[in-house]
Amino acid sequence: MSNTTHSMRAVVFKSPGRVVVEDRPMPRIQDPRDAIVKVKAAGLCGSDLHWFRGNQNMKVPGDFIPGHEVVGEVYEVGSAVKKFQTGESVVDPNADTSLLHPPPALPERLLVLMGDIFPTGYFCASRFLKPMTPAEAKETVVAVVGCGPVGICAIAAALTWCDTVYAIGMIPERIAEAEKIGAKPLRLDQNPEQAIKDATDGRGADLVLEVVGGPKPFQLCLDLIRPFGTISSVGVQATDLTLHGPTLHAKNVKVEWGRCPVYGIFDEALECLVKVQEKVSFLCDKEMKLEEAVEAYDLFDNRKVHKIILIP
Repeated sequence: MSNTTHSMRAVVFKSPGRVVVEDRPMPRIQDPRDAIVKVKAAGLCGSDLHWFRGNQNMKVPGDFIPGHEVVGEVYEVGSAVKKFQTGESVVDPNADTSLLHPPPALPERLLVLMGDIFPTGYFCASRFLKPMTPAEAKETVVAVVGCGPVGICAIAAALTWCDTVYAIGMIPERIAEAEKIGAKPLRLDQNPEQAIKDATDGRGADLVLEVVGGPKPFQLCLDLIRPFGTISSVGVQATDLTLHGPTLHAKNVKVEWGRCPVYGIFDEALECLVKVQEKVSFLCDKEMKLEEAVEAYDLFDNRKVHKIILIP
């Protein structure tokens, strides 16, 4: 909040590649079910980079205030809100429909991950591993395409079910971080398709988790998957995909994709995060002041850091 009671400081998107920090009017209750949350920490998400980089399929208007990974304190509630009171700590706004109380088992800074990326990574892994028997899941060979923050979360979640997870990416530092949390690292220039086939008697991966988005990562998934295997995709698809019909037909591949229903799986994802928090806590190591948001976006856009947490 700024020094006045009627305005606040906010990160504002002006045009591709340009954000500023400026005074904006304070939000107000518009519906009895609303809540206003005083933000204590907010994460930059990889999906923010689509509009920041000017992706033609994900245009947003100028003067847009971004942000969807939020931890804060209830500042004001509407008359219909029954579960929350002023002063309570919460994750993600929207009163009784999606505002949630944080558990005592997690430090506050890690709760930012629950705004989006950890549930997304968990969802990518769990929608196929969770229904399996423990023995079946344990023996499942998983490949994760992408070692960014969502990829790290997907790897950590998958390893709660199975023993073998391959992490595939192109940035050495990120692949090394995936290895530290238990994945088998494979660089794109190391022919990951052949490496996984060699390790599985020529079969390929049983399950491929796609967390990047775009035609090339998805084609890699098709190359990695075994016949009758499964691809789970949560990467933001900001452009058209051209699917290789002969491969899909020959391999009998099952594919599921789409955005994560964060609120619907919040509790089970949170339970998983409590278990793996030591593995993923490094994602929240980089904190910057809100007033440094311009520099933060530059670092994030140039992949100098995994993730950045903005604090007031």
